[in-house]
Amino acid sequence: MSITEQLPAPNPGEQVNGRYTLIRCHSLYAPAAAPVSPLNVPGVARIEVGPYTPALTRRVFPGSQGAEPVTVGQYYSYSGTLYLQAGYAGAFICGLYNLAWPPQTDNAIAPLCFPDEPVAILEAVCRRADMQGHIYSKIYPDIILKNCIFGSMPEDETVAIPFYSRCAPFLISAGMEMVLDRFIADGETTEYELSAAPLAMPEAGAWTGWDYDNLVYVKIRTEGSGSGVRILQGIEVIDDRLVFDEPPPANAEVSVLYVRATGEPE
Repeated sequence: MSITEQLPAPNPGEQVNGRYTLIRCHSLYAPAAAPVSPLNVPGVARIEVGPYTPALTRRVFPGSQGAEPVTVGQYYSYSGTLYLQAGYAGAFICGLYNLAWPPQTDNAIAPLCFPDEPVAILEAVCRRADMQGHIYSKIYPDIILKNCIFGSMPEDETVAIPFYSRCAPFLISAGMEMVLDRFIADGETTEYELSAAPLAMPEAGAWTGWDYDNLVYVKIRTEGSGSGVRILQGIEVIDDRLVFDEPPPANAEVSVLYVRATGEPE
């Protein structure tokens, strides 16, 4: 290619206009289902995210004189902000935590201070102007809401909902869709039928935070384990079945995040 060569005009099918983007969330608080139905999020003005960078928890200096410090407890994370029309804030927050909105007698509020644990997978589905053609999707797994206090303004009000995540974001192309399946273990079952056959992904270990060849993650949540523990071994995917070497504990929540083919027009 010479320095004077002219590139073709942009392909209209690759041009992303934000007004046609569908924002939705897969709640980790939703009842067990395969798949979990995503929540559509209306009124989103924009989503801003920062870089996925390492965070240094502490540094240890070995005892020998002049030795270099050793990094201990390093993990990667990124921060972001979802800007939402104020009138949708209560429904969005309560939807993530599987609470009623408008509030009912057993839940009179929409909280603004949150547990420091993942609440949902945030997804931006970029579409063509006819809303039928899928261009690609941006996936932000396991977002953790930060505590937020909404201000007020006399003009049209947009509120900022800050979040962060330790799970690497990624893109999926047209014809693919993010899927969250959740099961309740009985302490005996080792084989679970997924709602679809997972598509192949990058080779495990090829990218930072990537642990599987065909899954984003498998997590088991038991009482006292917070948002759950990622299972890195002792599992296998065979077609549309997830097989454990040992059965998960009784009453544990098993969450499986992966990508499936949609067959929808591109």
